[in-house]
Amino acid sequence: MIILFPLSLMAADTGSAILRSTGGVWVNGMEVADSSAVFPGDLLETKPGFIANLDAEGSSILIQGESVVKFQGSSLVWSTEAYPWELLHR
Repeated sequence: MIILFPLSLMAADTGSAILRSTGGVWVNGMEVADSSAVFPGDLLETKPGFIANLDAEGSSILIQGESVVKFQGSSLVWSTEAYPWELLHR
């Protein structure tokens, strides 16, 4: 017996997102390429002069340079030099 279903159904409950950048972005301490999947608990960091775009289920967040962001699926916790840790919900 073979069961076929869209791949999107498998990813629907993961809370994952796609991170897009042009360099200068780290996920869990490792530099990422142009795009990378991120999952709840991942720590994102942008270096000076670089930005990242985080896309998840119709939401998009622009992460400025010199930021540290913890992705939590339905929310973000972030820190920049200008702002202390704050919580952002989708």
